[in-house]
Amino acid sequence: MAEPGAMAEQLKAEVRTHTRISGIDPGHKRLWIGEESVIYRDLILAWGAETVRVPIEGDAADCVFPINDLEDYARFRAAAAGKQRVLLLGAGLIGCEFANDLSLGGYEVQLVAPCEQVMPTLLHPAAAAAVQAGLESLGARFHLGPVLTRLQRVADGLEAHLSDGQVIPCDVVVSAIGLRPRIDLAAAAGLQVNRGVVVDRHLKTSHANIYALGDCAEVDGLN
Repeated sequence: MAEPGAMAEQLKAEVRTHTRISGIDPGHKRLWIGEESVIYRDLILAWGAETVRVPIEGDAADCVFPINDLEDYARFRAAAAGKQRVLLLGAGLIGCEFANDLSLGGYEVQLVAPCEQVMPTLLHPAAAAAVQAGLESLGARFHLGPVLTRLQRVADGLEAHLSDGQVIPCDVVVSAIGLRPRIDLAAAAGLQVNRGVVVDRHLKTSHANIYALGDCAEVDGLN
């Protein structure tokens, strides 16, 4: 959250904001910022991840807000201003966190997820039931099993059509169905990729002096 100039002074580093890398040339140890070529000694890839998007029928797909950073959150809050009914897609850790925060913030929250319990990869069924009960005590409602198939505009907001035939009235939809590592530039540069950028136990890639961190790294268990 620090101001870029102060951060640069603190780290004794050059900080470039609103900058996109257009290509990486591992053979010559350089990267491209548009037409500008920048030489590096070591390169760390820490791109993180992007939200998973699923195709939804209907004329209101633009009312689905995936949230992965502060700018995404600002867009959602602007769309939700003055409204009450929020539909959440996903009942994992992030979906449940949103359900808790939005319920406490006075919103009417409903969750849709194709699973039998909340946080299915993280919690024992008994713990999941306790979490769900706690969120329900705040007013959240759960629709576990079906998925959203169509979202369309109506006179008083939106209608969300589920795969089991239910129709849920809402004002805005938040997608919290997961993240996917950003690996396009790494793949274009010839780095080995799978579900992320493949690294050894030292987070080093198949090219010398290039490392990957965080959500974009996938450790190769054989190395």
